[in-house]
Order: sequence, then structure tokens, then C-alpha cells
Amino acid sequence: NIEKAEERMDSVEETVNSLPEADKVTSEDKEEIEEALEIIEDLFAEENEGNLTEEEKSAIEEQKADLTEKLENIEKAEEKMDAVEEIANSLPETDKVTSEDKAVIEEALEIIEELLSEENVGNLTEAEKEKVESALKQVKDLLDYLIDHNYASKNSEETEDEG
Repeated sequence: NIEKAEERMDSVEETVNSLPEADKVTSEDKEEIEEALEIIEDLFAEENEGNLTEEEKSAIEEQKADLTEKLENIEKAEEKMDAVEEIANSLPETDKVTSEDKAVIEEALEIIEELLSEENVGNLTEAEKEKVESALKQVKDLLDYLIDHNYASKNSEETEDEG
């Protein structure tokens, strides 16, 4: 039983050491982190409790804290990715956008730009970054259309007044 506990501790330590820093983990690392956290929970289960020294318990607690922080960063990134997808799916098509959509589009732009900020971007996979950048382009195109459309309607009103 002691050997099994040591093997599992080694497995967790190996996982912790193989993972990127908390600001660089991505959804691709999530399963590995969750498995390591499960092993930690098992190691702290009552049947193993007596097999661990205080030093081992302390080391495992540190690894658990490290893994938990990494998992939280991934989950935050996933929540933001869900928000980006929701935004992208709710935006009007360019030819159907109206000035009433401007506030929603500007809010979408803020959310997307925050996700692409240095503090968040490290927790995105390349595929996720591409999705966010695509949504960013979509939002910017809509804003450009609104600006062009408003400008065009002002010009056409002036032309009508002169004629």
C-alpha cells in the first residue's frame, strides 16, 4: 500500500512538473490536471492517510494548490470562450446591422479584446485564439459597416436637402 501511494505521488509530481505555468495552461492540459487532482484526492482518502509523512502531505498540498490554480485559469478561459461563441452567434449579419446593434457590438468588442489581453491569451489554445480573432474581425467589420452606413446616410440627407 505504501509503494502504491509513493508511485501515485511520483505520478502527480511528474504531471505537475510536465505542465506549463498557470498563465500558460490551456484546455488541452485540463484532463491531465483533473486526473492528477483525482490521484491527490485518493492519496488523502482515509485508507492512505496513515501512509503519508507530514513532509509528503505538505508536498501534495502544494501540488494540489498549483494544479487547482491551473485548472481555475483553464475554466476561466473556457467561460470566456463560451461568451465569445455566444457573442459571435448572436451578432447580426453585416447587411442586417442597424444603429440599435451598436451597443451590443461595442460590448462584444470589449469582451473579445479582454480575452486577447496578455493576462488571458496564454490560457488559450491556438485554435481558440483563431476563433477569438475571427470573432474580433467579425465585430470590427460590423462596427466599420455601422460607421460607413451612418456616414453614408448623413451624406445622402445633405444631398437631398441641396436638391
